[in-house]
Amino acid sequence: RQEHPSSDSRALDAVHHFFGDILVVASELDTIVPLQTTQNYLSSAPEPGRLTYRLMRRAGHGLTSPLRQIAFVRLLLKWLGEHA
Repeated sequence: RQEHPSSDSRALDAVHHFFGDILVVASELDTIVPLQTTQNYLSSAPEPGRLTYRLMRRAGHGLTSPLRQIAFVRLLLKWLGEHA
């Protein structure tokens, strides 16, 4: 896969110009969003110290398992609590 600079994508450019806290969550078994896409978002963040990256182990793209959905909600709520 090829790394893309933030100027290659409106979404990456938006991340590059956002100076708030950023949470990026990826699924380990995701067959829809390639790992390189996640890495592109991570490298586009203008302030790495305000970036949190979490990898959901043994999870696919759709988080179809109720346990994975609960894990995601808990992860999100914990992050929101830390960044409120």
